[in-house]
This record gives sequence, C-alpha cells and structure tokens, in this order.
Amino acid sequence: LYSMNLISENKKKRLLLEKSEVEGFIKQNLVDTSYIIREFTSILNAYNIVNNYETHIVSLKSKFTGIARKAFGLKKNRDFGLQHHAHDACMVALADACLSAYYPNYDRHGNYEAYKNFIEKLKENSEGLKDDKKIGYAIKLFRSAFNKKYNQDYKFLINQIKETVPLYSEKVLKKSEGQYYDMNIVKVDKDKLKDYQNNNVLYKLGINNDKRKFDSINCCAIDYYRYTVLDKKGNHIPKHIAIHIPRVIVDSKGNIDQEKYKILIKEHYKAKELLDENDNLKEYYFRFRMFKNDVIYDTCTNYPQIFNIGSIANKALEIKHVNMNSYDAIYSVSEILKNLCINEFHLKKRKRNNSLQNHQR
Repeated sequence: LYSMNLISENKKKRLLLEKSEVEGFIKQNLVDTSYIIREFTSILNAYNIVNNYETHIVSLKSKFTGIARKAFGLKKNRDFGLQHHAHDACMVALADACLSAYYPNYDRHGNYEAYKNFIEKLKENSEGLKDDKKIGYAIKLFRSAFNKKYNQDYKFLINQIKETVPLYSEKVLKKSEGQYYDMNIVKVDKDKLKDYQNNNVLYKLGINNDKRKFDSINCCAIDYYRYTVLDKKGNHIPKHIAIHIPRVIVDSKGNIDQEKYKILIKEHYKAKELLDENDNLKEYYFRFRMFKNDVIYDTCTNYPQIFNIGSIANKALEIKHVNMNSYDAIYSVSEILKNLCINEFHLKKRKRNNSLQNHQR
C-alpha cells in the first residue's frame, strides 16, 4: 500500500509497530479517552449550572451501546453516509432509558451501588457461557428493560430509526485565512531544476522554490467561468473553466492579489481568453465563485453534492456525494449483493454459529 502511495509513511510505521508497542498504544488511548469524557462531562455540567438548566449528564460505557445495537438489530456501517452517528446517539439514549427502567438515576451518589450490582449480576449470569450465549443473555435483558420502560415492542421504534434518513449540514468555509499549504515537503530534482523553475506556476507565485516544494496547495475557493471562443470557421464554441484560488494570494481581508491571479489564468490554466489585450480580466464573462462545503446540484445525476475544492496542481475539481439512502433499504439487499460478490469472485462463504445468527437477525 505504501509503495502504491495509498498510505502515508506515518501510517506504515504505525502498522509495523511491535506487539508490545501496540498494546501500550491502545492502553494509552483508552486512558486518554476516559480522561476526555470526564473533562467534557465536567464542562457540560458547569455550563448547565451557569445557565440554570436542570439537565443531568451521563457517560455510558461503550459496551452498553454495543449490547443495545445487538439487542435492537441495528448494525453499524461507516461506508454509507453519516447516519451511523445519529444511530449512535439513538443507542446511547435507549441504553440509558433501559438502565433507568430498573435503576432510576443509576449513576448518582446513593444509587451507584445498585448499578454496580447490576453489572456484577450481568457477569455472574453469563459466567462460563460461550460468547454467543453471553450476548444472548444481555440481549434478552435489554429487550425486557425496553418493554418495561415503553410498554411496547422495541421493533416499532427501531424500524422508525432505521427508515429515517438524518439531515446534516457543514459549515461553508468562506474565509481566506489559514494554512497556505500542506506540510509534506517534496525534494526538488536538481537535474530538472531549470525546467521546473520555467514551468511550475506555483514556483512563480513564490510558494515553491529551489530548496523545497510543497505537494499540496490549500485553496479557499474556485472561480467557475463560462465563455465562448471562435473556431477557424468563425463559429462561437462554448467553453468553461475553473480557476482555483490559493490562500497564499489572498490577504486577511479577503482581497485577491490580481497580478498573481492573472499569472494563474495565463500560465497555469492557459486560459488567455479570459484576459483582454491589456491583460485585464474581462468582467463581462459569466463567473460563479464556489467555496468548500457549498451544496451544489448535479444536473447529470440529479443529486445534491458537496463541493470540496479539489487540486490546483492537477486542475481538478472534487465533489462529495450526499448520501440520501435509508439503512433499512440498504440492508434489505445486502445479502443479495454479498452473494453476488461471492459468486463473481469465487470467495469462500464464512459459516456462522446458528445461535449467534439468530440473535443478530
């Protein structure tokens, strides 16, 4: 993967850690996570006190949300959109509600012993059982707690959660301040230095020089132009081009250095049609400026997309797909798609324990 430039050097080093180093790394991260959760809980509690909010903050162990997922048949899949974050929030709320059904205010002083006893009871009843039966016991406990809390079967609520597609938004980045380029430094080949200086527009803009070259330049926006040019027969041919605007040519007030902007147009994008005989920008052409995280409508696919700037070095734009699917709809065809893949690529189908399979159904 490293030789194919699919992972970074740091990623490669982490993957090649000795076993003892890996265990230490994992333990350290678990400690850090626990500390962060405690600190964050304290901040939220302080905020509620200052604002006179009668809200109580609870931090649940991940094992409870994991059991809740299995109990309610809600799978987690990070490959389809961002719904799994919303589903995590649902599972945290349901796990808290189920625990509260048997142990009201279970995490407060005076009640915590009962909560600890519940954990011990869970361990005792699953002692000596195989993993799938331990899961089965916990699943049964959570489902009965749900029924006690809501007095209805859990499937009605869970189906609503699975069929709902959460909407989300991202902040549109319209500020030009920030890092000019990524800190990955690429060595300049001295044998090709002269050719590099003559042809590399980013060298002319002062971003790269003969000692170091940054491989990724951060841009704050793109200007999309639509115009026409004359062919040899005198016909007007429509053209369009996107000009990236690197942060390094924009000042703190958002003003673009016009001379450097024109260098980009002339020497990097080779779009001299946008300039008049005096090298001034033709103001009468259609221009549309897009910023990172702007939502645009793709008329080819008839789907909204999130604009993601792309690469100035490759003169390429990038958009991200807004996933609009329901997990329920995806899972309804997942087995069919899996079997198609198995048959197409002659993969071995893994046999699964029947009791575990039943619980997951």
